[in-house]
Amino acid sequence: MKNIGKHLGTTICLSAVLLVCLGLGASHVWAEDKATVKIGIVYSSSGSQAHSGLQEANVIKMLVDEVNAAGGVNGHPVRAILENDDTQTEKSVNAAKKLVFSNKVHVLMGANTSSAIKAIQQQVTEVQKVPYISMVGSDPALTKLGQQWYFRNSLSADYQTGSIIDYAMNVQKLKTFAMIFDAASASDQAKAFEEGLKKAGITLVAKGQFKTGDTSFNSQLLKIKQANPDALVTIGVAPEAAGIAKQVRDLGMNARIIGLVAIVYDEYITLGGSAAEGTIAASAFRVDNPDPNVQAFVKKYKSKFNESPDHAAAQTYDALQVLFKALRDVKLGLTDDALVEDRKQIRDALTRINDYNGVVGHLSYGPKDRDAYHKTLVVEVKGGKWTVVKSAK
Repeated sequence: MKNIGKHLGTTICLSAVLLVCLGLGASHVWAEDKATVKIGIVYSSSGSQAHSGLQEANVIKMLVDEVNAAGGVNGHPVRAILENDDTQTEKSVNAAKKLVFSNKVHVLMGANTSSAIKAIQQQVTEVQKVPYISMVGSDPALTKLGQQWYFRNSLSADYQTGSIIDYAMNVQKLKTFAMIFDAASASDQAKAFEEGLKKAGITLVAKGQFKTGDTSFNSQLLKIKQANPDALVTIGVAPEAAGIAKQVRDLGMNARIIGLVAIVYDEYITLGGSAAEGTIAASAFRVDNPDPNVQAFVKKYKSKFNESPDHAAAQTYDALQVLFKALRDVKLGLTDDALVEDRKQIRDALTRINDYNGVVGHLSYGPKDRDAYHKTLVVEVKGGKWTVVKSAK
């Protein structure tokens, strides 16, 4: 996995010549003039979301290898071009522009934060009419602003909050809630959670803000401590959430910590240590799901990369499989002159995906609802690992 991160802006491919890139061995031999399907990937091999980006890159490497070894898509090789964004929104947009304008990709995937995804939508894909699939990103606004070219392979915060609040109130019997959130990148997710609480008759007793990269949260937490909440909703990514958990316990607060899917990584437990114990969050995928499709994916991923896949890897797996399905249903020109029409065909084929049985769950894209998954698991840190405590519904 470490080697993937070193290939910034590198192509993971079996291109139209007889070569192997980044260890993608395959037996298929392509003619030199074979037209190629190009997929652009914006991902984080460094920065706060590198844990997600590197697992996404692993899956892309694995599936591009597989599809090309089997003869490509409709006889055409697939080339995946990866650009690292360092988990910085401005770099995400620049990477997307490079892939769309210079590399002339047929479809764009990736970015590892909601803020980056939204910026790419607004500045690149919706404007240039490029089909775009993200594998993470929970901001409800990503699919609610009339987007025509975007598809989300992650749980919207709207779907996460109801299940978490129900579990927190009715199972854990928590009654008073406070919140701390990343104001720069997670304000919409925080708003969705607060609105969910209001629907349940709950008003926040305290609220604080931080920004990505912060390491000290004591000033916010001291104010929250005065309100003595039963639960502290923490909306942000794993490193900051883990730091908050540790400082909560250092201050002697007993509040149950609650988060969204962005913290459901082993990284949160590793960084948070004992302070992470008891944390409740939402997720869409667990490696211990006995479903044969899930276990086949987990086994394949572990055998190739010597680690367990997380939900970002699983969502990437589903996203690529669905994309390949859509590509097989269209006849692409695969020339510069055909690029505009090819992109439209791919977008339209994606909207026809209905009830695809993926490793995360049954996935559907529609002409109006571009959220793939609607069912949420509730997970809790028990004995130092994420454990399912409420099944998806």
